[in-house]
Amino acid sequence: MANRVLIIGCGKLGSALANRYAEEKYNVYVVDQFSGAFERLNDSDQFSGEKIIGDASDVDTLENKCHIKEVDRVIIATGDDCLNLFLAQLSEVRYRIKHIYVRLDNSDMAPLLFGYNSVQTIYPFNLSVEKYNELVGGED
Repeated sequence: MANRVLIIGCGKLGSALANRYAEEKYNVYVVDQFSGAFERLNDSDQFSGEKIIGDASDVDTLENKCHIKEVDRVIIATGDDCLNLFLAQLSEVRYRIKHIYVRLDNSDMAPLLFGYNSVQTIYPFNLSVEKYNELVGGED
């Protein structure tokens, strides 16, 4: 079970993390509904992970294609905050995943994850604002 990661969503964030974990020799499972999303992954020589075309909101897909019962971390990075919240909650409650990272565009949805101790959130907008503030912080 060690060094197995499931990445749900193969957009810019999901593909970058899938490439990183594959380079670090993790067993990577990356799922997206659209086969074209996998074009963001490194060439097959460098990307050793498993590409899965499917609907991650389907429990059968998660269990039988994505091997969610065998992973030790899940990264949820689709473009749909509601789907991401659902998958984060499902990953902790049903599958008892200890390391769950979920991308949310709307930080107002954070209270919906209250009490989910294994879930950590990534807010791209907040990170951009923080980086901007850091960059202009030294200006007079």
